[in-house]
Amino acid sequence: MLFTGLSVAPPLEDSWKECLIGLVAFKEHTKEPEMPLPRDSQSSFLQGFGSSFPQHDVVIVHDAGKPSEKRTQSRAILQSSSGTFDLDAPVYEGDTVEAPDPRGGIREYYVQRVDITDTNGAEAFEGMSHITAEWGTKPQPPASPAVASSHVYHAPVINIQGNRAQVAWGNYAASQNSGSTSNVAPGYEEIATAIAAALQDLQSADIDEDDKEVAIESAEIVLKEATANKPDSKILRRGLATLKGILGGLASGATTGANEAVHDWAQSTLSTLAGLSIPA
Repeated sequence: MLFTGLSVAPPLEDSWKECLIGLVAFKEHTKEPEMPLPRDSQSSFLQGFGSSFPQHDVVIVHDAGKPSEKRTQSRAILQSSSGTFDLDAPVYEGDTVEAPDPRGGIREYYVQRVDITDTNGAEAFEGMSHITAEWGTKPQPPASPAVASSHVYHAPVINIQGNRAQVAWGNYAASQNSGSTSNVAPGYEEIATAIAAALQDLQSADIDEDDKEVAIESAEIVLKEATANKPDSKILRRGLATLKGILGGLASGATTGANEAVHDWAQSTLSTLAGLSIPA
C-alpha cells in the first residue's frame, strides 16, 4: 500500500555526515588567528643557522684593565678577521674577546667594529639576528710623560767591553768610532752606569727646567770624575748629594711641575743611587 504526501526521513548515516560537516565549518569560521611566536621563543643564531659552524666558549672583557672591568662568558663563531655572536651578547667596540689557544694559553681579539643584524622578529628571517665583531689592532697607550722630550740632549752612555768600561759623550750609540770616549776608573763602573742611565731619563723628564739643569750638571760632574785617573771622593759625594736632593723632591712630590710618572721614575732612580758605594 502506497502513501502519498508524506516525507521519508533520510538514512541515519547521512544525518551524521551533515552534522560533522557543519561542525567543521563552524570551527573554521570561529577559529582565532594564529599569532607569531614571541621573540624570546625563537631560536638564536648560534642554535639555528650558526649551529653548522664551529663554535667556541669565549670571555668578553669590557673596560679591560680598568676598575670598571667586566667579564662575561659567551659563545661565538671565531674567524681570523671577525667573530659572530648572538644578538644579546654584550660585545661592544673597544672590548677584548678572550678564547683558548689550541697551542696553549689565551688568544685575545680586539673589537674594532660591531655590526648588528636585527630582523626584529620577522617570521621569514627567524633565527637570523646576530652580531658581527670585526677584529683590529689594539691602540697603544700614549708615551709616558717621563720620557717625552721637547728638546734634544745627547746624554752620555756607557760602553762595556770585557772588564773595561767607557763613557761615550754626546753619542747615543756609544760607538768608539764617533764622539769622544773616556775610560771609567776601575771600581767605579757601577757608579758610571747608574749616572749615565739617570742622565738618559733626566734629560727628557717633564720637570722644572731649573731643577733639570742643576741635576744634569751634577750628574755630569759625577760621571766625569768617575773617568779620572784618581777620582776625588769629595767631588763624587757632592755631586751625588745634589742629584739625590733633586730626585728626592720629585719622588715626594715637593718639586713643582712633576707628575705621577716622574715621581715613579725619581723614586726608582733614587733607590739605585742610594745603593751605590764610593770606593775607598
